[in-house]
Amino acid sequence: YVCQCDPGYQNISDVCVVTPDQCQTNNGGCEGTCEDSPGSVICKCAKSESLKVDRKSCGKFGPAKRVSMASSMQPMQPDFAFVADGNGLAVWIQSNANTTGVWSRRYAPGTGWGTSAMLMAENSGTVSSPRVAMDARGRGVVVWSQTVDDDSDIWAIRYSSQTFGEPGRIDLANSGSAFEPSVELD
Repeated sequence: YVCQCDPGYQNISDVCVVTPDQCQTNNGGCEGTCEDSPGSVICKCAKSESLKVDRKSCGKFGPAKRVSMASSMQPMQPDFAFVADGNGLAVWIQSNANTTGVWSRRYAPGTGWGTSAMLMAENSGTVSSPRVAMDARGRGVVVWSQTVDDDSDIWAIRYSSQTFGEPGRIDLANSGSAFEPSVELD
């Protein structure tokens, strides 16, 4: 037989023990500071930075930017999704005197925030709880709750190749109200 140890451990006399000071070699692969942990390392960044999705690199938020553009409207309930390459989507509810809608804006590294787009408007109801998720390839889904005549339904719209599809109602049976959707992509 052969004894094999998990990464971060070494075989000493057929016993797996924690590899001593993994941070000594190439800072454990960390861009910031490295802390040893049994079987791995924990990377940390300076207070002004955050750990990126790869759990090794550090990044800073740029200066604050306004995402919603119309000053006469009231943006509410924002949600954001970003992928490792820095592309992302923001969604929110925005209302004026006549319309409440689900809005979105795309972010691209190097160019910043694109133009706002209304994904769905409802003149005789209420939209709420927009949520967005993106996969590693930059494809996404936005979901929200929409109430008309005391019946709340869940709606969704797909995002691919930097464009949105058509919004569609997910729950097609009027069997009760649905609220506060959630979405994740893998």
